[in-house]
Amino acid sequence: MPDRKEGHAGASAEAIRSHYDVGNDFFAAWLDETMTYSAARWADGPAGASRLREAQFAKMDWHLDAAAVRGGSLLDIGCGWGGLLRRAAAERGVTDLVGITASPSQADWIRRHPGTPPIEVLTLPRQEADLNRTFDAIVSIGAIEHFAGPGLGSDERIRIYRDFFQFCHRRLRPGGRMSIQFIAWMDLKGRPAEQVLPLELFPESALPYPIEILTAADADFHPIALENRPTDYSKTLAAWLENLIVHWDHLVEVHEKDLVKRYIRGFRRFVLGFEGGTIGLFRVALLRR
Repeated sequence: MPDRKEGHAGASAEAIRSHYDVGNDFFAAWLDETMTYSAARWADGPAGASRLREAQFAKMDWHLDAAAVRGGSLLDIGCGWGGLLRRAAAERGVTDLVGITASPSQADWIRRHPGTPPIEVLTLPRQEADLNRTFDAIVSIGAIEHFAGPGLGSDERIRIYRDFFQFCHRRLRPGGRMSIQFIAWMDLKGRPAEQVLPLELFPESALPYPIEILTAADADFHPIALENRPTDYSKTLAAWLENLIVHWDHLVEVHEKDLVKRYIRGFRRFVLGFEGGTIGLFRVALLRR
């Protein structure tokens, strides 16, 4: 793990890769077929691994609706394994698909499992992305949590998040929309953040407060929809945990047992945070000013 001081701007490329580049086969064993590693959006009724794929599609469709995606071009910042981009091509007729990820393993998986049309994937920080163009829509799911590191004050976090929204404003056509999803603090109840957030899973990362995101976006975007559904994440984590247990023998045979146990412990801690009112799951639709 890279040696980084507290108060740094955000998770280093090395820290992100230490999490996402443990092997695509590892994630494929317990994610659903869409290879989506973020909270799904669950309808009322029983949740579980058998319904995870449909709940992930429902989450993707929420964001595609929020960003008014209908054909044209789409930029996905923190695109993971490209599930949302493939959904946009298949269901919304998007013909120009660009994703940004810091993980070479994810990028390699996308290139071997292209959408229709193919996805252009960039493996570099979005600040370094040479995108001399605009898009009809932008989506970013589960990326903001990596932008600010531990030890930063609220003003500094807002400055970092504002830089992100300024980047998105430049890359979005006039009148365009973007949609974001992120985990954020609700009530720490006086506890230090490191007692709640499993930093062994997400080193060098820190969660925002919702007001910091809205404040940072205000100069460039109008918020037009917002929801907080923490149970969406606890249900998703329960489905992942179910799959991890089902595939335990295979996973510990191929990967280190400590790796599998680390994910199980981390996911269980996250479930407690979502169900106990400590952290929330926010989705926000934004209209470019």
